[in-house]
Amino acid sequence: MTNDDTIIQFSETMSTDSVFGELVKIQSWPTVGLVFAVVIIIGYCLRFWKFFPNEAIPTVVIFAGAAAMLLISDGRPDNIGWRVWNVKLAFTGLIIGFIAWMMHNLVISKIEDFLSTKFASVNRALGPKDPPPPPVDPPSVQPLDRDKTL
Repeated sequence: MTNDDTIIQFSETMSTDSVFGELVKIQSWPTVGLVFAVVIIIGYCLRFWKFFPNEAIPTVVIFAGAAAMLLISDGRPDNIGWRVWNVKLAFTGLIIGFIAWMMHNLVISKIEDFLSTKFASVNRALGPKDPPPPPVDPPSVQPLDRDKTL
């Protein structure tokens, strides 16, 4: 693997021009990878915004995947109608958003938990986790009044 094959590589001695040169490599990412990265970033931005409810983040991330896919995908082929193409892109974006949310839920959150137990600065940056909801007692059912003579 040569140095040109890496996605982004930074070092302390890099100049501003070389940093921007490395960031330009993001333009060569496939659309699916770019949408995936964008929705993960949107999810983290919403998480750190204290006024936004955490319960709504998965929904926003999933629909942001559809919107991002529509905005940054390649042009429509000539043999496909524009409506079919846009619906196909929207559904693909919804799936990418869902996969990004599941990746965060199943993998990235486990890495966060591990890092927050090892490093106090990560714990401060991520903030406290939402407490689980309190347990709900099952509703009490009134006994049926039945005739005892049966």
